[in-house]
Amino acid sequence: MFIKELKTSNQKFSRLINYFLESYQKGDPQLFRNTGFATKPRELTKVFTENSKFKHSRSKNLRHCIMSFTPEDSEKLEANSGILYDLAGEYLRLRGYDKAMVYSVIHRPDKNKKKSASVQHYHWHFLISVNEYRSKKSTRNSRKDYEAQQVALEEYQYEKYPHLQSLVYTNPERTKTPKIKRTHKEENKLFITKIYTQIADESISFSDFCERIEKHADLTLYTTKKGIVNGCWYKGNKYRFRTFLEAERFEVLQELEQLKKLRKEKEQERGQAR
Repeated sequence: MFIKELKTSNQKFSRLINYFLESYQKGDPQLFRNTGFATKPRELTKVFTENSKFKHSRSKNLRHCIMSFTPEDSEKLEANSGILYDLAGEYLRLRGYDKAMVYSVIHRPDKNKKKSASVQHYHWHFLISVNEYRSKKSTRNSRKDYEAQQVALEEYQYEKYPHLQSLVYTNPERTKTPKIKRTHKEENKLFITKIYTQIADESISFSDFCERIEKHADLTLYTTKKGIVNGCWYKGNKYRFRTFLEAERFEVLQELEQLKKLRKEKEQERGQAR
């Protein structure tokens, strides 16, 4: 399980809700907290807007979070959607987001689409208010609390669903393992995997990820013949993003890039309308 919490933003509620629903498949899990009877996009936009009037005047509008599962767990999650609801509920409870206004949907693989054109794994998208329901109190967590909550979520999942591949493993270095002698090639692969993961977790889109990679002193981006950024050079070898970055992380970055482009297109349309 990979959890990405983006920085709070002033993005419009309606835009994010519509983005969630673009890849949502009818009948799949949705989750509502403190939204009353609102279930449709316009209704949800209205209640989120009304709740935002209680927040601090300097606060941003919303928080966008993603809980992503490995592709290997897709069949298990399809067979038991209760796992999705349970882990999402525990995540919200641990973070204190259950006291906020929340709307979330599942994006999952579509069997009717080609693999290359479809979502490759299950993941929740959460729209969360920056303030608690009808309150000025912020839903922000300190870094110390955040790390403790990650550990608690990992332990909860391990205890209830040990058969899942999607363990949190927020800090794998906590588990001490004996040192293994590795070749230079193996060391390079481990380094690339670590740096890709670290930079992906800090990035807000795929283009932001590429920009951060480019700034790294030892890495150089490379592109395909069609001009698509595919990976980077490191010590004379190519390392593809898709190979050395976990599938769920890579796909989340791609989705965030799509969301970024949609926002830019909307801004351009507004500019032309003026």
